Amino acid sequence: MTLEQLVEIEAIRGLKYRYLRLLDTKAWDEIETLFIPEATASYSDGRYSFDDRDGILGFLRESMSSPNMLTSHKCHHPEIELTGRDSATGVWALDDVVLHLDYDLTIRGAAYYHDRYVKRGGQWLIAHTGYERVYEEMQPRASDIKLTSPRQSEKRPQPAAEASPHFSREEIEAALKSWQEAAAAGDWSAWADRFTEDATYVEHHYGTFQGREAIRTWITETMSTFPGNQMPYFPLEWYVVDEANSRVVAYVQNRMVDPGDGSIFQAPNVSILHYAGEGLWSYEEDIYNPADFTPMIAAWQQRVEELRR
Repeated sequence: MTLEQLVEIEAIRGLKYRYLRLLDTKAWDEIETLFIPEATASYSDGRYSFDDRDGILGFLRESMSSPNMLTSHKCHHPEIELTGRDSATGVWALDDVVLHLDYDLTIRGAAYYHDRYVKRGGQWLIAHTGYERVYEEMQPRASDIKLTSPRQSEKRPQPAAEASPHFSREEIEAALKSWQEAAAAGDWSAWADRFTEDATYVEHHYGTFQGREAIRTWITETMSTFPGNQMPYFPLEWYVVDEANSRVVAYVQNRMVDPGDGSIFQAPNVSILHYAGEGLWSYEEDIYNPADFTPMIAAWQQRVEELRR
């Protein structure tokens, strides 16, 4: 390898490191200068894909701008290959941590970036970036953790789960099973009965509902019309019980009915639940990206039409 090639590789390293620093510091105007206008991206195994710089920056701004979302992205073990005088590829190992302070969640993961770079005007720029996950884990944050960050804003208040009496893991899991079974049966009025009379339900698309009857009215209407009436399955992939604070974090798939050939169309959400005793929940918050659901439902509709022909 020549000295000139080593200099080019070092410049590409610097480009990647700037991208990560600007990502964690939410410097969107600066990060925009690192991409060519026609750059593409494929994040989270292709779940979030974009075909130009504006789409990439719009996604980053929308999904990561909250001051209560703190991130740390660290890349290492680069495999950089110069494929031409003005082109290169790179594979990077990624370790990342995300603190969702609004939801009392910590997410950790590992992945591999697969990048393409081009040199324009004497400067290396990103032509494509994307990563594939090795693993991702999510857990509730302990209530006694002290966090200091100049980027953190005032945390959105939530019900004080720590003020609840202690309940056993077995009791909490039994309530979770009852909550899931009511949804699986499609009995949404019975599902609403799994909440306390003064429960709070936070739904990031539809809004916040106060009280069991408001929850009942909303869920029965929503699940009796499209697309809810074509989405009857809610397999629970995993959950974490925070026994000390009577909370559950659950990763739930929202699955459409079989279009006719056995194919599966689904999109995930994360549900945060606070247990109040006697088999009832006092709080639920559903976290999801509508961008996951819209193309999934469209693909399902297309498949249904194809099978009807």
